[in-house]
Amino acid sequence: MTTSTLKLIIRKTRQDLMRGKQNLLISFTIILFCMLSIGIGFTKYTETNAQVQEYRRQVRDQWEHRPAKHPHRMAHYGYLVFRMAHPLSIFDNGLDDYLGNVIFLEAHKQNSANLSEAGSSGILVRFGTFSSAFILQCIVPLILLFLGFGLIAREREDATLKILSTQGASGTTIVKGKILGLWQFSLLFLLPVLPVVLVAALMSGMSGIADVSVRLLTILSGYLIYYFFISTVTVLVSAISRSSSLALVGLIGSWLLLVIFLPKGIQFAAQNLYPVPSRIAFETALEKDILKAGDSHNPDDPHFKK
Repeated sequence: MTTSTLKLIIRKTRQDLMRGKQNLLISFTIILFCMLSIGIGFTKYTETNAQVQEYRRQVRDQWEHRPAKHPHRMAHYGYLVFRMAHPLSIFDNGLDDYLGNVIFLEAHKQNSANLSEAGSSGILVRFGTFSSAFILQCIVPLILLFLGFGLIAREREDATLKILSTQGASGTTIVKGKILGLWQFSLLFLLPVLPVVLVAALMSGMSGIADVSVRLLTILSGYLIYYFFISTVTVLVSAISRSSSLALVGLIGSWLLLVIFLPKGIQFAAQNLYPVPSRIAFETALEKDILKAGDSHNPDDPHFKK
């Protein structure tokens, strides 16, 4: 009886959410924005890859056509290396904005990567860019909160919870059913997006289907857990709130804490606890270490002679 009641509550919750025209309009709009961001990301990725391939060819041609020199002198001449982004950066940039795209390899020197998006954009890049991942991570949870804040609180106000209780549904069964129903509805935002990401990543021709599929399955598992957590928080807050308005206020506060303040606060705390040295400080420390090791250009240097 408990299992059949749970299934009925899950189906009723899911159908109620899908029956609302405004809910379907919101879902369609979110999916449309995700598709638009994937299209923009694919265009940007292909254009960037074409530029990187051209720069790689130019650097290689310059290297090959240099006059014959001693290998040590060629090492001092240096070589530019360009990093290629993974095709799934069409969906989520990950750390690409922070890592830099170009590094100059040079003998006896340790250069850092340059041309990072975060380095040129400052603090604003920490609040995310327009991508389907940003929409699914930040916007969709907020929508779920607005759609689910009254799942229990509003039924308590309408006295429909008493009807469910008299029909044999326990409080635990009602809460579980509401959570699973809201979670299943949240999949409407996720499941149409990932197949398009798979096709776009394969069209780029930069990675095989096995690699992209494994990564996408991992991403899918992470989002399923994430949306289940959001659905659970939404229903539990709705269950313990005295009214639907208090539930909405509490959930908006939870969203601000979990999505905005907590991730950004951790970033700022890490930056203050482990500050990145400036370029001058880094080169000074590196020069001191080189002086301690010795002069590699001097064949009579005690360290290298040994």
